[in-house]
Amino acid sequence: AGLQVPAAHFRVPLARHGFDIAMYLLFLIIWTFAVVLDYGNAAELTTSQLASSKEMCGTLHCSTVFYMRLWCWLYIVGSLEKELRQLVRLREVYFSDIWNWIEVLSPGTALGGLILLELGHPNNAARLLAVSAALLWSRLLQTLRGLQSIGPLIPVIFSMVGQVLRLGSVMLILLVAFSFALYGILRPDIGVHATYAGKTALNDEMLAAQR
Repeated sequence: AGLQVPAAHFRVPLARHGFDIAMYLLFLIIWTFAVVLDYGNAAELTTSQLASSKEMCGTLHCSTVFYMRLWCWLYIVGSLEKELRQLVRLREVYFSDIWNWIEVLSPGTALGGLILLELGHPNNAARLLAVSAALLWSRLLQTLRGLQSIGPLIPVIFSMVGQVLRLGSVMLILLVAFSFALYGILRPDIGVHATYAGKTALNDEMLAAQR
C-alpha cells in the first residue's frame, strides 16, 4: 500500500509539472556544462569512444561524460518525439503559437549539434550547440508565465523586443542611406578628393612652368 502513495501523488497534475520542471533543470545543467561548454574536453570524442575510453576527460572520467551525453541524447530525442506527435495531431494550428516554434527548434538544433559531434565536426557542432542552449534556456520563460509576479512581464518583454527590432530596422535603413551618400561624396576618385587632387596637380604644373 505504501508503494501506491508516490504513484498517486504523481498522477496529480501539479506534482507531474513540478517533476517535469526539476528534470528539465537537471537536463539543462548537464547539457550546458557537459556538452555545450565541454567541461570534460571531450568534444572531439564520439559517444562510442567515450564509452570505451578508460582515461580522464579533463577533470571528469570519460565514462561519466559518456553517461551524461547519453542521457542528453535520450532526453532530446524524447522531447522532439513528443513535439512531433503534437504537430501531427494539431497540424497547422500547432505553429500558431510562438512557443511551439521554440519547442521544436530547441531540441532540433540540439540533436543536430550532437550528430555533428558524432560525425567529427566539433567546431560546427559548437556553433549549433550554442544556439540550442539559448533556445533551451528560453523555454523556461513559458513556465514562468504562470507565476503571478513574473508572468505579466514576459509579454511586455517580448513587446519591447519587437519595438527594438522595428526601430533597429529603421535605423539600419537610414545608416545604409547616409553611408552610401558619404561614400559617394568622399570616395577618392570623384567628389571633393578628386577636385582637390585636380587643383593640386594643376598648381604643380604651373610651378614647374615658372621654374
